[in-house]
Amino acid sequence: MEEASKIEHQMAVALRDFDILLQKGNLGFYNSCAVTEIFLHDRKDNVTSNVFIRVAFQEKAVTEKQKFLTKKLHDFDGDLKIGALTYELSVDEAYKRFNKIVSDRIWLGPEGTELKVNLGKVLPKQYIGWNEEIRLNKLLVPSGSGSHIVEFFDHSKEIFQSIFQLPNTEKFNKVCVMLKDLTGIDLSIAFDRLGNIIFQFPVDILKYKVNPVKTSTGFSIDFKWHSKLSNIPECNIHIYSKIEDGYMGAALIDYNGEANQVIEIGNLDNNPKALIYRKSPNLLIGMYENCCSRPLGVEVGIENGARVFASDGELIQIDIFKFESGNKNGRDYLDFINSNLYSIERENLEKELKFKQYFNGTREQALKDLRRLTNMNNKYGVYLWDPFLTPNDLFDTIYFSSRYDIPLKAIGSINDSTKLINGGSHKSSDQIITDYKTVLEDPKYKNIGLNLEFRLQHSGYGYGFHDRFLIFPGGIDKQAKAYSLGTSVNSIGKSHHIVQEVAHPQRVIDAFNDLWGKLQAKECLVWKHP
Repeated sequence: MEEASKIEHQMAVALRDFDILLQKGNLGFYNSCAVTEIFLHDRKDNVTSNVFIRVAFQEKAVTEKQKFLTKKLHDFDGDLKIGALTYELSVDEAYKRFNKIVSDRIWLGPEGTELKVNLGKVLPKQYIGWNEEIRLNKLLVPSGSGSHIVEFFDHSKEIFQSIFQLPNTEKFNKVCVMLKDLTGIDLSIAFDRLGNIIFQFPVDILKYKVNPVKTSTGFSIDFKWHSKLSNIPECNIHIYSKIEDGYMGAALIDYNGEANQVIEIGNLDNNPKALIYRKSPNLLIGMYENCCSRPLGVEVGIENGARVFASDGELIQIDIFKFESGNKNGRDYLDFINSNLYSIERENLEKELKFKQYFNGTREQALKDLRRLTNMNNKYGVYLWDPFLTPNDLFDTIYFSSRYDIPLKAIGSINDSTKLINGGSHKSSDQIITDYKTVLEDPKYKNIGLNLEFRLQHSGYGYGFHDRFLIFPGGIDKQAKAYSLGTSVNSIGKSHHIVQEVAHPQRVIDAFNDLWGKLQAKECLVWKHP
């Protein structure tokens, strides 16, 4: 009963927010909205479910009719097909659909068709700034002054469970590329938003431009208000600049109502931010980040001759420049602060195992760290990719995964180099696979909860590889991660190498899956359990 009451309160707040955001002149002068639906159709059950819906309000009147963005439904998995369409609604029609979600948890598509949704929660209104690096902006219509959104959240993700089972994840990522081209919506980085519905209210009443004053002690802000506003709203402007946890400059002042306002805060040296609020109703209508940071120094290049050398028999000439700092007073104080912050960041990266160096004699600690990483990130599986893999390497690493029945996958290789290192120079690929299988099937071992498959690339199967990775596929509630090991498992902690987190883990997972798919022949399988 208490949970039901909480949900009803959330819905009531959403209705209130919707009314405020939609009212003409608060954020814009909306006359219609553009709806983009991405849907999943199950041919077997003849049920169409929501993948993602964006309802973006706009000033122009309704002009476009319903249009399918996918010429035909895109095959996804068996009876499941994905499609996308767009159409426009009047503000009144959008309001009715919003109320229908609130009252009945139903989305009414074109011509009143019902789309299956599973919406258990609605989030209070959020302001999303213009910065393209903000992940939610990958789902929204671009807006130079930012947008407010009201989001209905599918927190069960029941119909999407199969998407996170291989090979469906790889398939879905390819579908996401196609959908991004058609709709501008990038779901590949927003699996957490699958099943959601977002109502977007772009801030159209204000365009602004922020520049630093010449002394780098404040801002000059140009304001351009919508021509339909009968009165310019009263606003507050909040500006601050921080270094570490200290405020180097800050101001909270009233807007002067003019086309330009200069605001002194004392210091703009590091990551200044500006926020513009309208007072009534209390809404953020502008945000600017890192807009006026003072350059720490200018380097001037002076040509200092040419370097000449040969490459592949061709004579190469490279002009060489000597650079001198434009800062006549030597190093800036921020140089010293940022240098110390770098040291702190490096220590934190090592603690979190995002970047750590190992040297000769550190094998025990290195393996302990890999096991720790494995049990921190193994919710949806663990993959090990290393050309020199042997059963003992698996015992040293992924066998330490303590989560029951998660998929453990490993790819190794058989070639002259691996044979030399692993002591099998005189053996055929079949002999090596048989030996490895014998070790893994030792009757003394109890493989409780073990879900392991080990494949070896050799001969004409797949392709040779060099890099070594420890990989953790993601899921609905956990992002994928991948770590470059810098060396093979058999030599970890025996000489210098670096273990570091990879910036784009899904690309590594896609590459692993690609090779995994090319090693499906029985001649590549070492062992599979169960």
